[in-house]
Amino acid sequence: MATRPNLSSANGVTITRIRTDTTTVPPAAAGAAQFNFGENLPGGPLDSMIFRITTASGAGTLTQGTFDTLISNMAINLNGERVFQFNAGVNVNNVDNGIGQLSYMLNSIGGSYGEQTGLAAGTRDVYMRVPIGQVMPNGVSRVEFTIGYAAAQNNNAAGTFEMFALYNTNMQTATFVPVATTQAAMPAGQSQVVVRIPQKTGFVVSGIMVLDSTATLTSYGANGIVNTSQGPYGLQRNLISFISGDLTGGVGSPTSVTATGISGAAAGASVGLYLPTIQTPGALFINTFGLASDSDVTLLVDTAAAAAGINRIFVPILTASVNANLPTQPRQTEAARSNTQKAILDRVDV
Repeated sequence: MATRPNLSSANGVTITRIRTDTTTVPPAAAGAAQFNFGENLPGGPLDSMIFRITTASGAGTLTQGTFDTLISNMAINLNGERVFQFNAGVNVNNVDNGIGQLSYMLNSIGGSYGEQTGLAAGTRDVYMRVPIGQVMPNGVSRVEFTIGYAAAQNNNAAGTFEMFALYNTNMQTATFVPVATTQAAMPAGQSQVVVRIPQKTGFVVSGIMVLDSTATLTSYGANGIVNTSQGPYGLQRNLISFISGDLTGGVGSPTSVTATGISGAAAGASVGLYLPTIQTPGALFINTFGLASDSDVTLLVDTAAAAAGINRIFVPILTASVNANLPTQPRQTEAARSNTQKAILDRVDV
């Protein structure tokens, strides 16, 4: 069981490991798999959850893209409340250098995703940080975790799963990723989509993540997306990508290349790289610049004729300022003054 970090004296970042196992990984038989578990969690200012996944497939690569192309869903509950929910629109594990939707989402909302690339085929060393930003109460809290894997291309021989909690007394923002709004079989042309926003006091809508059921950059029509809360004009996909920072390399992706020595004489070797990625097929982050969360967000989405029938998932990203002060026990607001001398004298009738 995880022990409570010494947060009373800590000033900054404290990391504690919550779980380690060899089962919450893609299965030995190439096929879809779903895992659920719960663990006790120490109290304190929980900045984020960090996950490490390793695999070792002797039969060949598990996926031709980033490892998260295998992750079909992931969810985190804290003390009974769902604080992070991800469902992939599509898994592109059969596409060379394919980029997973989860890595794009994490890198877009202030989390992070990374892999040690350039390893042997089937060997992966993956790291994910999910932003949380909640002050957990004193004592023991509870985290419930769910992850689902799509079928890999080959069997996974072995692997490890680790979960860490990162506490930070200087964290400034809480992040809440609720259940998404799903729009199935969208017709060609413009359609209205109402993205449901849960009512959470103090939170604003920092963005909306749109995940398609096909990994393409051409699923939108000329009018792109109109966010009616921020103007009457349709913004094309590339313009939205530019505003969110994608087109300037704001979101990176791990990959590897075969390189020779500096002299050019050495045999080729696989070298891991982390490259800026200007766009992620099938995923688009719309920056909403802190819209008030007191109402739903209405979008007008223009679907290209060639993409008619596409399914889309609209994920609101909610954030709020947070005070990382440690939680305190409930305290009385009125004093119960005791005075034995006065009590004795009050009984005197003279």
